[in-house]
Amino acid sequence: MNLIEKLMKATVYPIDKPSAYGLYHILFMVISLAIIITFCYLMRKNSDKTFRIVLICMGSFLILTEIYKQLYFIYAYGDPGYEWDILPFQLCSVPMYVSVIAGCLKKGKVRDAILEYLVTIGFLGGIMAYLEPSGILHNDLFRLLHSCIWHAMLIWIALYILFTKNANLKLKDYPKALIVFAGVVVIATILNLVFKDKASVGFNMCYISPFRNTPLAVFKDFDVFFKGILGEYPGRIVSIIIYLIGKKCMSKKTVVIVLGNRLNDDGSITKIQEDRLKMAMELEEEFNPDYFILSGGPANPIPGLTEAEAMYNYLVEKGFNKEKLILESNSYSTVENARYSVPIAKKLGAERIIVCSSAYHFGNPVYKAMESFVNELKDSNITLMTYCK
Repeated sequence: MNLIEKLMKATVYPIDKPSAYGLYHILFMVISLAIIITFCYLMRKNSDKTFRIVLICMGSFLILTEIYKQLYFIYAYGDPGYEWDILPFQLCSVPMYVSVIAGCLKKGKVRDAILEYLVTIGFLGGIMAYLEPSGILHNDLFRLLHSCIWHAMLIWIALYILFTKNANLKLKDYPKALIVFAGVVVIATILNLVFKDKASVGFNMCYISPFRNTPLAVFKDFDVFFKGILGEYPGRIVSIIIYLIGKKCMSKKTVVIVLGNRLNDDGSITKIQEDRLKMAMELEEEFNPDYFILSGGPANPIPGLTEAEAMYNYLVEKGFNKEKLILESNSYSTVENARYSVPIAKKLGAERIIVCSSAYHFGNPVYKAMESFVNELKDSNITLMTYCK
């Protein structure tokens, strides 16, 4: 084990994932915004030279923390090899590059365009993460701090530019930001095309890859539907528009039902089951649902363990918040998954149920997956959705 690997592993510190608008989230928002506004006010009269130096320092700080994050994932968090889904070219990653570039430029059209981008799209990336924090609240201390500080820096950079009057929010200046944004989209598209073979392991720059569906539960179905009708790129554009509009509507109390799969004789879960549990972790990462019902009985009696118990053990071992996990251990079929799980979801006050399983499970009429859940919910106002791969 080399020195870098030792350092990365030494910083691994699992924690209970903070809840959205819980004590940590609110304190972080209040304290960070107070620090940011105070700094920007005190530095509002900086000379252009000082402004450029500060901008370079901010961008360099982001770059250094991103390098540490990349090493952290390679050596301490992920499987051996590079995790392509964390390549740093998402909308929230771009400010670290363009901040340094803008700081190196004297006043002019190029710098003005970059600064307008930072105070509009860059700022939105930071503030939306504050308001809808599912993407920045993690069950690992380093990832939690990195994500929170990173998005705070996006707000900091934008407000610093505005306080020093190096950009404004006039409507006539927005096209400058859109030009930079268009460049970002072009680069992301090129990367998605060049590395299309990595799409299977999560490569999806700016979430516009034509080779990978969005991982977001509600809009995954829109994505598949519109891409199937309109083709890859037109369909992706339509689904992104729906995503941007619809993400505002994800405030209902949500219960995810993860369907089980027959255990191996030694009590271990199958690859199919593991894939479903990974999807459950994706849902937790993206949307922070209220509860997860793990549905599956002892279909294989040899291990002396129910599918629900095996799923619970797997998720807890991965650091999943056990307080969110509800076991349903009586079902022996998909029909019974629905019959026993839906009443539990209703008692939990679910307004939305997301059924998480394999794509073949929903597509094969033999299992009656959708039919079973629709029947159980026919007399309720609960919204039914699916999440599958």
